[in-house]
Amino acid sequence: MKLLIILFLISLNTQAQTFDEIFRQKATQLRYLQQQIAALQLHAQTIEKANQIVNLLTSDISDINTRDLTQHASHFENLKITNPVLTPLIANISTQYQKIKILATTTAGKPTDPFMQTLLQNASQKIQILLLLNTLQLTDEQRITLLQNLKSQIDGNLRDAITIKNTKP
Repeated sequence: MKLLIILFLISLNTQAQTFDEIFRQKATQLRYLQQQIAALQLHAQTIEKANQIVNLLTSDISDINTRDLTQHASHFENLKITNPVLTPLIANISTQYQKIKILATTTAGKPTDPFMQTLLQNASQKIQILLLLNTLQLTDEQRITLLQNLKSQIDGNLRDAITIKNTKP
């Protein structure tokens, strides 16, 4: 009797085979196989949907990267273009340079004295910066600041050249 009670208590926590599993093994195996096939098909469908989502997200990320790269490239290309509004300021600087060049040279085309030669070289260097303006990547504000600085320096050179020209007999 004690043995029967112990076996009963042990059997509460264990799983035994059912009558069908013992006496109809082939039919039971087929039923289990069908259940496993159905579960695997469901799993395959889930994996396929996950694959589609991953492909969609990957293409979205690729599109975003392409658009972002295009936008940045366009921005940096636009930084190389001088705004047409700045054209009068550039023309004014060029005119001032031409005046310095005329004041600093004699009829033979050479600078009249060493100080005038220095002024002309200084102004020429400033004009070289002006020529490089379209190759520099600057915002409009930076271009305006650069041009205003160039203009004030060229104006100072022109004033010096006029002063020297007027003081010489």
